[in-house]
Formats: sequence, structure tokens, C-alpha cells
Amino acid sequence: MTEVRLARTGGAVLLVAEDGGRPVGSAVLHPAARDPAVRSALPGVPELATLTVEPAEQRRGHGTALIRAAARAAAYDGRAALAVAVGDDNPDAARLYLRLGFRETGQRSADTRYLVLDLRRR
Repeated sequence: MTEVRLARTGGAVLLVAEDGGRPVGSAVLHPAARDPAVRSALPGVPELATLTVEPAEQRRGHGTALIRAAARAAAYDGRAALAVAVGDDNPDAARLYLRLGFRETGQRSADTRYLVLDLRRR
């Protein structure tokens, strides 16, 4: 069973997924999108970034647990949505986010597309 621990570091939140007390993945929840154009298009929307899961631990629910914990943290902070940047070279991640309810925003930055999750519908 995945347990996610959160630690606030300045304006960001560090999320660490653990399995049996052993770290297996992590992510950072930024208070706003890091790309200025996206931040302008999605004002007040935090961004989930650098989500990683140890290769041997992938496809075991740890990434999903990190995403859901980030969504809960953003909703707890009164945010209406959560954004994520997905590289064009990472279709597996894009499928996971879309399966979890994220939708396309039409915002792009170089070889990255932005997806957003409406937290009010959860």
C-alpha cells in the first residue's frame, strides 16, 4: 500500500510516495505554473511537476497515489484546478493523467503540453 507524505518547502509542496517505509517516488506541487505564458493562461492554478517513480516500482499505483495526494493538497489550499506539464516524449504519463480526469488545455511550451484537472468536480 502506497503512503504519501507531504512537506511544505517555501511555496512548494514535496510529495514522497513510500511503500513499507521505503521511498519509491516523488513529485513537487508548485503554487503556480512555472512557464510564464501558462501561468498567465491558468492564473491561480498550481502545477504538479517532476513526478517520478522508481523504474522497478512503476505500474503499482504509486504515481496515481502521488497525483491524488497533490490534488487533495491543492483542493485543501482552496484551488479549483491542478495543472501538469507532460512532455511529448512521455505518452504513458499523458495516458495516466487523462485516465485520472485531466483534460487538454491547449497550452504548450516547446515540446510539452499542459493538462488540467478540475478539482471542483471531485
